[in-house]
Amino acid sequence: MAKENARAIVFAEYRDTIEVLYQELNKLPGVKAAKFIGQAKGSGDGMSQDEQKKVIKLFKSGFYNVLISTSIGEEGIDIPATSLVIFYEPVPSAIRHIQRRGRTARGGLPGEVYILIMRGSRDEAYYWSSRRKEKRMMIQIKKLRDMIKEMVKEKERMEDKKEHKKEKIIVDASGQAKLDSWF
Repeated sequence: MAKENARAIVFAEYRDTIEVLYQELNKLPGVKAAKFIGQAKGSGDGMSQDEQKKVIKLFKSGFYNVLISTSIGEEGIDIPATSLVIFYEPVPSAIRHIQRRGRTARGGLPGEVYILIMRGSRDEAYYWSSRRKEKRMMIQIKKLRDMIKEMVKEKERMEDKKEHKKEKIIVDASGQAKLDSWF
């Protein structure tokens, strides 16, 4: 990799793809790649939780500068910000798309995202599908944000009215409110 402290995550769907990428990327000068896959479900070809923790620790320390991951690396794991995220193939889910992208450019650091797509393929359909879903999601989030702002304003108006009523109540020396203060 060109930058000394640069880190990258490559996301792929299948473990076979992860293996091929691992073999090929480690042939490149300056690349120290590690596989990061889920736990084995009977087949025995997954990683134990201890192995996963060790890989993440070594990636954080800079020993590995490329993490090749299945969907396990998308969320819920403390992976440091990376300067590059590559989708080996697009995903149809807007949420997974956002989560993968979110692995780069954190903490004000710059980052880049590349999605490998074969024109005219199912990959291209997945990409556009996730983009449309994300756009609809962002529209809904904006609507919710606007509704919440309006609710907060309404609550403030209601509290202001209560304050004004409290100010109009006249209490005599004995602590009794005078009835005419309501008018």
